[in-house]
Amino acid sequence: MTRLARLRQKLTDNYLDALIIGNPDNIYYLTGIELTAGDGYLLVTDQLAVIITDERYRDYLAHFNSDAVMGVITRDYVGKLVELTTKIELSEVGFENTLTYREFEELDDRMEVGIVPADRIVEKNAPD
Repeated sequence: MTRLARLRQKLTDNYLDALIIGNPDNIYYLTGIELTAGDGYLLVTDQLAVIITDERYRDYLAHFNSDAVMGVITRDYVGKLVELTTKIELSEVGFENTLTYREFEELDDRMEVGIVPADRIVEKNAPD
């Protein structure tokens, strides 16, 4: 079972439709994509994984070969999260406790879906 598949099972177990991941170590662990802190998010749902980052990573993502992860280039990370979660019709989205208070406030203000903390769900994702 892949790391993303194990995480998807944890989402189901925790009654979450998706998880927003901002910790670059966790993004790398799940996807193999190396981001610097603050340079984007990974949104994982039961059907897809989307890395949301900016123009600086365009070439990197163009050469990143994965059927499991899709890349989106934008300057408005939260706006793209809002757009995706609305379009996919999610209702309950978890977020990592590594988000800053400012990031959480922006998500909470702009998201049209419920957002709840999902403490260390990726770290607990490792196989037993």
